[in-house]
Amino acid sequence: MNKIFYLLFFLLLSNFAYADGYWLELDGSGKRNDTLTIKIRYGGVNDEKVRYIKNGDDLNKMKNFTVTVLSPSGKKITVPIQQKYDHWIGYYIPKEDGIFQVAAIDTKLPVVEREKNLQNIKPIQYLHATYTVNNGKKYKEEMPYLYLSVKIKKDTALVFPFINGVPVKAGTSIRIFLPNNQDIKVTPDDHGTATFPLSLKGNYLIRLDQYVDKKGVFENKTYYSERHRYDYSLEVK
Repeated sequence: MNKIFYLLFFLLLSNFAYADGYWLELDGSGKRNDTLTIKIRYGGVNDEKVRYIKNGDDLNKMKNFTVTVLSPSGKKITVPIQQKYDHWIGYYIPKEDGIFQVAAIDTKLPVVEREKNLQNIKPIQYLHATYTVNNGKKYKEEMPYLYLSVKIKKDTALVFPFINGVPVKAGTSIRIFLPNNQDIKVTPDDHGTATFPLSLKGNYLIRLDQYVDKKGVFENKTYYSERHRYDYSLEVK
């Protein structure tokens, strides 16, 4: 079985240190009619850059993630998930060749509390991964509120970021977390395209954030803005 790990991390607003976050983990043979296992995990990277995975009650807040798969022919289904000891899990059986879009969205994550600075934030998280069956090239895309379309041209990644279906403005910051746990920033040009070299093998995390001034109360906690975060993971072999 070929195993593809999609590591999706939250980043603290004020610095570059990793904090706890969520990621999709896909496990399948890449063949039609073979089961694709979809896991959502919760964990992070500590100060020594050692990766850890949380378990037990720490996973309870992940219950509102909605997982969907969009087939190459455009058929979209919701994948039921259930909680296990150190992950949430669901299953999907691909019936055609091509590239499947696997997404997970959660609009009900707990408020990130920064009460001293009146900066409590309500996070809205979008996770994205792709799964290829029999090296097929056909695919469909569906844009949530935030979206990143990523294409590969030789040893370069081309990133096309959108907010509400509209290409972002030139100069918008796109953050890239490299396989060696370092990070860089890139910005789209006037044509809405950002690029970066694929000089390392492993998983690249490509992130687009948008903060919206919006005050409200969620689960009895006041927040002052919403953070929409979209993470796209790209594996380079």
